[in-house]
Amino acid sequence: MFDKNRSEIPVSPEMRAALTDAATAIRLKPKETLFEEYDEADAVFFILEGHIELSILGDEGRKIGLDVLPGGAFFGEIALLDPGPRTASAMALEDSKLLMLSYAALHRVLEYNPHLTGEMLRLIGKRMRYITDQLNEYMLLPLPKRLARRLLRLATFAVDGNPSLRLSHSEIADLV
Repeated sequence: MFDKNRSEIPVSPEMRAALTDAATAIRLKPKETLFEEYDEADAVFFILEGHIELSILGDEGRKIGLDVLPGGAFFGEIALLDPGPRTASAMALEDSKLLMLSYAALHRVLEYNPHLTGEMLRLIGKRMRYITDQLNEYMLLPLPKRLARRLLRLATFAVDGNPSLRLSHSEIADLV
């Protein structure tokens, strides 16, 4: 159900070059907010280095962590299909380097490279599949299984195969 390789952006070298050429580099410091829920959305972000936390605020003002995305992942893809308000907030958990691709820049890339449209749709479809899998976990799995899956997903593995996790207990609780 969960995708261990979700952090890899599954694009061809041609797509990667086209997107990189059209994107703008951004650097964030730890705990720096990239955008807030309900901000106007007009770009997608690709994480080159670092970790980005996606979260929402509940009715009582409690932060609910949706995900922590590692280098290689992307987020904000709804803006590519329908610019409008952001559905979550994004904050750097550590020094992070991102590429920002605006809605207009993506459409220019696809206008000049129409053969890349199918690949872009597959990329967005893969992300939607991942989000649906997460929703199913939240709704259908008991807490111990959700916690175990979340810890496996968030852990980074050293060359020797030993896992490490750089989140506090409260950050993990927000995500489970």
